[in-house]
This record gives sequence, C-alpha cells and structure tokens, in this order.
Amino acid sequence: MINPNEVKLGFGNPDVQGYSVILDYYGGTRINSDRTSSIPLAQYWKDYQKRLLEIEQLTGLSLRHPHIYFEHATESLGYANASMSDVMILADGVRIAIEAKFTEFAKNGFQTIGGWLSTGNKENRRRVLDHWVNMIIPYSESDLTNIEDIPYQFLHRLACACDKHPEHAILLYQLFVDDKTRSTFNEMLSVLTATKERINPKSNLKIVFQQIECRQVRHYAGDKLKNIFSDMKSDRGHSYYFPDD
Repeated sequence: MINPNEVKLGFGNPDVQGYSVILDYYGGTRINSDRTSSIPLAQYWKDYQKRLLEIEQLTGLSLRHPHIYFEHATESLGYANASMSDVMILADGVRIAIEAKFTEFAKNGFQTIGGWLSTGNKENRRRVLDHWVNMIIPYSESDLTNIEDIPYQFLHRLACACDKHPEHAILLYQLFVDDKTRSTFNEMLSVLTATKERINPKSNLKIVFQQIECRQVRHYAGDKLKNIFSDMKSDRGHSYYFPDD
C-alpha cells in the first residue's frame, strides 16, 4: 500500500544543483527585455552562500540546512494557478519567500486585490483570496477582512511564506535600483511599507525590504536576449554588477 503522504512530485531535476543549471532553467523562460527583475536576480544569487549570510543578518535567524528553489510554486485553491515565488528558501523551521522588483513598478505600479477581483469570476476569486488570507492569519495581528486596497502580489508572496505553517515565515522583497529606477523607488517602498503595517506581523513573521544597488554594464535586445542567461556563466558575461558587493 502506497502512503500518499510519502510521495514527492517535482518539476525538472531537483537532484541537479549549481548556478549553471539554474541559469539553464532561466534560459528556458521567455523575457521581453534585459531590464526585467529576473536578470539582476539571477546574477545576484550567483554567490548564494554570501546571499544566505546576508539574509541571516537581515532577519536575525539562522538558516540551518537551507534549500534554495528558484521559480518555486505554492499550490493554490482548486484549479487556480499556483503562486510562483522568484526564490524560495526552506531551512529548519524557516520559510522565506523572495519577490524581486526592478523596473516593474515604474511601468505598471501594483495591482490591488480589488482590481484583481474585478477582472474575473468574482465569486471564485473571492474563494481563492480567502484561501491565501487563511494561510496568513496565524502570522498577522490585523483583521484581514478589508484589504482590497493592498497589492495582490504582496498577499500572494506573503501566503507563500506562511504555507505549511513554518515556525518562522519571512517575506523578503529584493528591490533592485539603478539611476533609471531611482525616481520611483521611494514611492514603491512607501506602498510596500504601508502594506506591511496593514499586515502587522506577529513575532513569527518578518517582512523585510532589501535595497540592492545595481549597474547595467551590458545590453541585450532582439534575438540576443536569448543569450543573456547563458552569457552569465562567464565572468565576462554579466549584464549587471552590484557596487556594494
């Protein structure tokens, strides 16, 4: 007799590790610009040991036996789409959902929960929303019944951090900023900070915003976009670098 709780399902090959393999996975995704957040994110996480130490310093938590997953799916309700975290870190008693932002806010701002509810089957979307909210409730001091004005993606990523009831849940926004995005950075940070205050985290939840300065040193366009991640395998192929490193 098979115990269904002992069956593990995965996409790709979770036993193959290494930065080069991660870049191959990224290379299979479609990007429309060399200014999307996945590009500096992939470059930034090349030195993953250093990044884990940074997160320990930011959160005050020890990350024992960490597993790092890129484009990590958290199951939704029924037939609704899973929620994809840019990076998910699973360690002993700790679950960290990472959301990367770069140029996206300057282009489109943040869609609110109310805006999301108004664009589809509202009854079904309300059930999905309740599913995400119920995951967050044990980690929040707030009444989460009237939150339609907060960013929908923030709620998604926060629920990913709270999934499976970890002892410590962490939502980490890695905010890449350069001279072209600096003018809207404070506005974006203000929205995120106000949302954090609305959530009012309990002691078992941390919501952290990390500002990461970056510089674009190599540009890609058209057909060359498909080479951007494979070029990262070379030390001379970086599209971005980080002055604070």
